[in-house]
Amino acid sequence: MGLVAKRVPLGADVVVLAPMTGWRSFLLQPRLAPALAEVAGALGSIAGKLDAEAISTVAPFVGRAFAKLPPVELEAITRELLDGAMFLAGGKTPGAPLLDTLDAAMQGRTLDVWRLLFEAVRLNYPDFFKALGGSVAPSGAAVSPSEGSNT
Repeated sequence: MGLVAKRVPLGADVVVLAPMTGWRSFLLQPRLAPALAEVAGALGSIAGKLDAEAISTVAPFVGRAFAKLPPVELEAITRELLDGAMFLAGGKTPGAPLLDTLDAAMQGRTLDVWRLLFEAVRLNYPDFFKALGGSVAPSGAAVSPSEGSNT
């Protein structure tokens, strides 16, 4: 059974995250794993609560871990995790590819960007979160493939 796209509400807007193929997630894993291992305790501490307060609690730990990456590598990881995501302004379709609108859509929304990255990792690496005790397992409504894809 494959992973399904996930709707992430961000205020009045919605982002639909598309799951990566197994091959893409496997190839990204060695680049992502060191930072995730470093922040595993902090991620486990928020246990599935993904409100602004929970994200702001772990953001310093995540920020320090990812600060060790060269900016080009952080951008590449971010682009890989959010590739295929759709930004639905006001929650309405049709949406636009998030990566095409990221600068405008996420301007001044730092915690929302961290939340999207966290949700993308939860979506694509559910076994990592099961290893943390299952308390941060993926959640969210499934969406149709056409809504979650820009192809």
